[in-house]
Amino acid sequence: MRNKALAAAALVAAGLAVAATGSRLQPDAAAAPPAPIPVIAGLQPQDRGLSARLLAADDLPADLHPSPLQAEGRLVWMQPGQSLRHHWPGLVIHGRFDGTLAYLVFDDAVNRFRLTVDGARETALILTRPGRAVIELAGLAPGPHDITLEKLNESAAPAGFGGIWAKAAAPAAPADRRPLIEFIGDSETVGYGNTAPGRDCTAEAVFLATDSTAAFPARVAAGLGGQARGIAQSGIGIVRNHEGLSPGITMTDLYPLDEPKAAALPALPEPPAQLVVLALGSNDFSTPLDKGESWDGTPDLEADAAAGLAELARAALQRNPGAELLLLAFAEHGDSLMEAHRQAMAHIKPEAPQVRLVTLPALDRTACQAHPSVGDHARIAEILLATIAELPPQWRQ
Repeated sequence: MRNKALAAAALVAAGLAVAATGSRLQPDAAAAPPAPIPVIAGLQPQDRGLSARLLAADDLPADLHPSPLQAEGRLVWMQPGQSLRHHWPGLVIHGRFDGTLAYLVFDDAVNRFRLTVDGARETALILTRPGRAVIELAGLAPGPHDITLEKLNESAAPAGFGGIWAKAAAPAAPADRRPLIEFIGDSETVGYGNTAPGRDCTAEAVFLATDSTAAFPARVAAGLGGQARGIAQSGIGIVRNHEGLSPGITMTDLYPLDEPKAAALPALPEPPAQLVVLALGSNDFSTPLDKGESWDGTPDLEADAAAGLAELARAALQRNPGAELLLLAFAEHGDSLMEAHRQAMAHIKPEAPQVRLVTLPALDRTACQAHPSVGDHARIAEILLATIAELPPQWRQ
């Protein structure tokens, strides 16, 4: 017997199946169309017997129970510990269940995920644009299991996850006590096209080549035994976006929001981070000013970017009281970027002595549109980890 009501409840809980004007349940129309071509791919060795198949949203079996979830990243819990809505990059979902079958409920035609069961990367599945559907996992050994779902790409629109359902939910995992590191940035923080073999990429190639789990935020978090919260968007700047696009909407405007768009609501209370890495400015200075833009010249833009960077640093420290803060500067974008960072340090250091400037060397940039490659991201992570090792040890507390 199939339970349409249960499936509908899971999708409603994810925040995308109903419209309620003025509430967080109002969907973005682009978030929930039928999936273009839902794909499940990955290794499924016969000796483990793991299999996965795509079911219609209405085909969720009856008599299931929601499994307790934990999640990393900026997101909106629609039902705490059960279902959520997400848009920012770097989402990681952890779930536990008991039994040989599990069902994952999606309302998501825009994202790509890596699904791992019991930490076995050799049997990881890649889910591409699952749509409004249920993924059935079968062939598991009896007993408790852990599921990890990692979003790989940068989302084009908000999407929903209606939870993990099974015949028996395993006990909830202990509260996550790992240190939390917040990363605020742009495409270089997202991991834009980082696994691509070359710089020439179509939009679809960028989508398929982006792997946030191989980007420096995930690498730093793993190196510290911590968790990452990514608040990043391609093309975004401190006061000026790439090529001067979308003037008046920069990271200073988007940082407080639960989704990276101007019409989003303020983010709900979230755990404070112990460390913040602020990696912006590349888009402000990577292209020349046009005549119609707001600045009289490069020195004017430098001063404005410095003030904006200091303002954003203050906002990050206010949301994360007591946190250490690193300004990460991609020096290869030029002297103006470095001058803006130096001025920002002069603004913020007297009131926040814990702020430090980390300057990166030139990178190979062999990924999509000359973005950092996987090797570059590993190098950035090494530099950050070396800097973090010099911080007072109490930063983790």
